[in-house]
Amino acid sequence: MIIAHRGALGYAKENTIESFEKAVALGADMIEFDVRRTKDNVLIVFHDERIQDKPVNDLVYEEIRQIARNQGFDLPTVEEVLKWSRGRIGLDVELKEEDHEKKLAELLIRYLKDDQFVITSFNESSLRIIKDDYPDIRVGLLLGKSDAPPWA
Repeated sequence: MIIAHRGALGYAKENTIESFEKAVALGADMIEFDVRRTKDNVLIVFHDERIQDKPVNDLVYEEIRQIARNQGFDLPTVEEVLKWSRGRIGLDVELKEEDHEKKLAELLIRYLKDDQFVITSFNESSLRIIKDDYPDIRVGLLLGKSDAPPWA
């Protein structure tokens, strides 16, 4: 299985619809993308904790969107990506932060079937919350090199 990490990273700006479209064109089976929450509780597709040296969770979505545009890319919301991806490609949705697990799960359930996505995270507690409330959702615990078993 080919999972395009943040989309077609070498061909377009990561975590953008453009990058995801290129990953589909290149034949990826799934797209991995990162989820963060803004100050006004919008779930966005963005990897870093900060944008232009400002914490993402201290800014409202429109502020972040404008910063991204000034940097030459469009920053999608999770909902936009879910609408775009339906019927096109599977999703590996990486939850970067805690305290919005249920909101993310509800969005995924609204737009996709259970077999069209997996939620991954380095936060075991986030995955436990999801599995406790949504047992049919597939989850995957991410491990760093120091956490990986010797065979990995």
